[in-house]
Formats: sequence, C-alpha cells, structure tokens
Amino acid sequence: MRLGLLIIILTASLSSLFSQRIDVYGGLNNNKLYIFSSNNAHTSFQESPKWGGVIGIGISDINAVWHKLRLSLNFEKYGGNIRYYSRGQGGGVSKEAEFDKSIISIDVYPVNFNIKDKIDINIGIKMSVMVHETFGGTLSSWRHGQGVKIYDLNDRYDSFSHTFYFGLQGRIAYNIKLSEEYFLAPQYSYYLGLSGEFSEIPKEIKSMRHYFCIGIVKKLK
Repeated sequence: MRLGLLIIILTASLSSLFSQRIDVYGGLNNNKLYIFSSNNAHTSFQESPKWGGVIGIGISDINAVWHKLRLSLNFEKYGGNIRYYSRGQGGGVSKEAEFDKSIISIDVYPVNFNIKDKIDINIGIKMSVMVHETFGGTLSSWRHGQGVKIYDLNDRYDSFSHTFYFGLQGRIAYNIKLSEEYFLAPQYSYYLGLSGEFSEIPKEIKSMRHYFCIGIVKKLK
C-alpha cells in the first residue's frame, strides 16, 4: 500500500510538466474470472467474485507526436474464490482457493474522445505487476483404488498467481464543473484480461474487472 501511494505522489509531482489535465480518483472494482473454453465432462471451473478497491492518478492531454495521450497509474486490490476440477481415466484433481492480490498498474490510452468538454471516452491497454498476494485452500487428488489425498495449498506452493498481467481497458467519465479549474468526474472503466491469472491451475483463466470510481480533475493549462 505504501509503495503504491509513493508512486502516485511522485507521478503527481511531475505531471504538470507534461499534461494539461490531472485527476486523482478512487473507488471500487469487481473482479470476475473467465475462461474461453467451456466446461466439459473432464474439467469444470467455478468462481465467486469479490469487491476490491482502487486509487489512482491520471494525466490527460499529453502532447504526443501526432495526437494526445492519457496515462494513469493505479494501486489496486482484488480477489475471489475459485474451484477448478479435472478428471482423467485414472483419477482426478481439484483445487479450491481463496485469493487476494495487490497490483500496481499503468493504463495507456492512445484513443481518446471528448464530447462537448463533458464526456471523456478512452480506449487503451493496462499493464500490471503483482506486489502482494495471499491465498489459501486445498488441493485434492485421487486415483482409482488409492483413495483421496488432501493437501493445504500453502504447503504446496509459494505463490499461486502469475506476477505480470496485461489486457485491454476502456474508460468513460463525465466531468461536472465545480470552478474554472476543478471538475468532479464520476467514471466507469472495464478491463478485459488477455494474460492468465494463475500459475498453479492448468487452464488459462483470465480476469475481467468493472471499476466504479469518482475523481477530481484539475486543469493545469
């Protein structure tokens, strides 16, 4: 948590050199896991999403070579419960886990629209690194004629998740004028993960996240 706040503060101190608007925001996220392939007779995947949180800072109207960019830096927490089951001819394995992650992410928006100086629409990519993880649960395995063996996940694994993530992200914000320099900005973002979340589950399970935030925008120029 302290590392995320430090990075955000340092970014804010430098932002006035490069952009025309800066905003700070915070709110809730809801993480949902998904997998492209459907469940079949040999595998199944179930999950229960949890609410998490996010704080961040955005820098808008950055002058690039041929257009303007938006960048944002975030500290996020999210988690959930997951159950993965796989069965073969000679036996099977299931993993039930509860996980919580803290990540630092950078959002790069090369596609930006502004409608009547009130509505911002941004489309880009998110790149994240996990800085902390907690997990718990059980691994159960069985073979015909040998019974069931149950293990604690913390005894089996040092880490349950991948460290790096990337995906697509879209954002929409509505700017409510408070003064000539300040705006209130309710906003919604959606993330579609393209990289796997877990290192200890065979399937490529990915995340999609909904963000519901509110921010304060300041014009710098």
